[in-house]
Amino acid sequence: MSTNFFRRGFGLWGVSWAVLALMAAPEASLSQVVQPVITSIQLRGSNVTVEVNVPPGVQRVVLESRSRLGSGAWVPAAVAASDGAGGQVTFRLPHTQESELLRVRADVRQPLPAAFYTGTNSFWGGPASYPGGPVVAVGGGLEPYDGTTVPGAGGAGREVVESDIWKVKGDTLYFFNQYRGLQVIDIGDPDRASVRGTLELPAAGEQMYLAGSNHVVLLAHHGCGYDGEDSRVVIVGVGGGQPRVVRNLVVPGRIQESRMVGTALYVASQTYRPVSGSDTWEWGTRVSAFDLADPAMPVERNPLWYPGYGNVVAATDLYLFVVTQDPTNWWQSVVRLVDITAPEGTMAPYASLRLAGRVGDKFKLNYSGGVLTTISEDTHTGSGVVTRLETFRLPDPRSAGPTGLVKLGELLLGAGERLHATRFDQDRVYVVTFLQIDPLWVVDLSEPSRPRIAGWVDVPGWSTYIEPLGERLVTVGVESGRVAVSLFDVQDPARPSLLSRVRLGENYSWSEANNDEKAFAVLDDLGLILVPYSGDTTNGWTSRVQLIDLNAGGLVARGVIEHPCQPRRAAFARNRILSVSGWELLSVDATDRDHPVVRGELALAWPVDRLFVKGDYLLEIAAGLNGWGRQEQASVRVTPAWEPNQVLSQLALGTLPVSGAALRGERLYVVQSPSQGCVMPLDTTVEGDVGEPEAKMTLTVVGLEALPELRVLGRRRPASLGPPWAASGSRFGLSPIWWCGWAATWIMVGGGRGTR
Repeated sequence: MSTNFFRRGFGLWGVSWAVLALMAAPEASLSQVVQPVITSIQLRGSNVTVEVNVPPGVQRVVLESRSRLGSGAWVPAAVAASDGAGGQVTFRLPHTQESELLRVRADVRQPLPAAFYTGTNSFWGGPASYPGGPVVAVGGGLEPYDGTTVPGAGGAGREVVESDIWKVKGDTLYFFNQYRGLQVIDIGDPDRASVRGTLELPAAGEQMYLAGSNHVVLLAHHGCGYDGEDSRVVIVGVGGGQPRVVRNLVVPGRIQESRMVGTALYVASQTYRPVSGSDTWEWGTRVSAFDLADPAMPVERNPLWYPGYGNVVAATDLYLFVVTQDPTNWWQSVVRLVDITAPEGTMAPYASLRLAGRVGDKFKLNYSGGVLTTISEDTHTGSGVVTRLETFRLPDPRSAGPTGLVKLGELLLGAGERLHATRFDQDRVYVVTFLQIDPLWVVDLSEPSRPRIAGWVDVPGWSTYIEPLGERLVTVGVESGRVAVSLFDVQDPARPSLLSRVRLGENYSWSEANNDEKAFAVLDDLGLILVPYSGDTTNGWTSRVQLIDLNAGGLVARGVIEHPCQPRRAAFARNRILSVSGWELLSVDATDRDHPVVRGELALAWPVDRLFVKGDYLLEIAAGLNGWGRQEQASVRVTPAWEPNQVLSQLALGTLPVSGAALRGERLYVVQSPSQGCVMPLDTTVEGDVGEPEAKMTLTVVGLEALPELRVLGRRRPASLGPPWAASGSRFGLSPIWWCGWAATWIMVGGGRGTR
């Protein structure tokens, strides 16, 4: 092993120095390889950027750090894989005291594929974004519901579709899973569903479209294998075999919203650009358009730019409505009207409207019969907040110019109350405002120049989404900190009434449906509502899907579908309820709605808290604690080293969390205890089996001689959690040698000394 040192001023903590070293790996062939060199270190805000020149022949580069010279251990700070061709590698890490000293180590070979070293290492696999637009199961099946096509707009024109995290076509379910990427799932027999293929894009996004018969369109943000700050529209071929990337289309900035109109894709992103003739920059919304008539050969059209913040987008087959906030008067929305009548995606600016207040979401815009209706929250009236409804004549862009755009009427309601859910339904609009109670307003729009309040009803809490069902409304909202599903009678608009309400959870509950109505499934033909939610109950935190009967006169809470991880969507297909989370797809028989039965379970992702490489296999250990501190099933899984998502065998370890593990020869040693700790393996042997672990600590020894088979060789459980030196080593046939962490998490294994 040889080492090169040089010094550079590095102001991390007042006046200090960084020693930059190359430490070669103990490989015989590395002596023939030129060593990599740290060429630059720069402080950029709260991060440290390290540039490394990597010579040919190196397969992996590890950047290590410690707090100061001569003290503390070197620990890996970042890892990068190389194809062996050499070149420049850039590391970015947080600016901390532990980064005072840096060195780089090179390996001429690596045990895992290069793809394992790319992407993020910290992300939440729950909802990543909450753009509007539902995909709701209607008519008893899993079908896309067009939540943004405004009734009566454009007639039998092009279909307007919104993105979602899952889409179904025939016997195939496409799921853009935050934990894994695009998963193609065969649901021909829901009870025996299987993953046919996966495109690895974890934590890159979750919104997607289907394009044609053999392509999927993914909206992926930067930060997961992409350079710079651009997002991507990823065209994926799914016609047979594994999904494969066909094209990557650059979208500057961060994608906020999108719509697919016919075969044209419109994408609104938030970004910035230099102001012409000055040294300043401005933030704004960039609208990109792509013609996907041939998804394999997409054509990009000229983009549009609108200054100001905002991510509200709505569309018909005639207009794209892009709402931004006025850069100087942030409480005012400006509605940009874009002519999208050209089917190949060409956009033409048509006109702009400055509203009295702020438009909060796409449900507050409606274009029907040549009339545009907007609903905004006006906070600058001088007398407090008020909801303002405005109507405008908006002709077909192919028959008249912007001069045909005139204001028709206006209506104020909900003075002093915040604006929440709204929903248009033919010549009515339902509006929810809230201060201490929830007035549900029924507004008559039959005369656009004279909109009027037809009636209202006061109820506790407020609604976040409204689903019209003819003479009834189903809403989801919040009451006293709990998710509430309500049924209203609106047959007589002058006398609307609350028929029934179901509250979910016992103490506190939350549902993604309160932020994204795509998670709210109303199956009117089946008389069923499916609501995924999480909540605090007498038995602890729970994640489930609530089944609710939708009857003519009321709602009735029935059974629940339990998930170990937050459920995202549920729908009815092939005589089963399909319920999906980032971890699993459940096929549920709800013949008895009070006692739904899981008939099929497909693992889509699983936590891996410790990882060992054993020959051609990976040993993946799940500790048994999720992000909420909730105990789940601890387990050991065996997968091929090059296919970590293909589980060959699995060993369940119960709900006691794994606090330490060590691999020695043909033995895997696993310690389970109520608290997390660390492990230093040295000397001992364990034999025999003591049955199910019931004590506070359990040591399990697993034989690996016949991988992928896992065989339990024995278990031992000490009587208490006292420190190792307080126990008799001979009592358990153990020789305790190392203590770590705030709990007694320790393990000693045979085979001599080694490293973790």
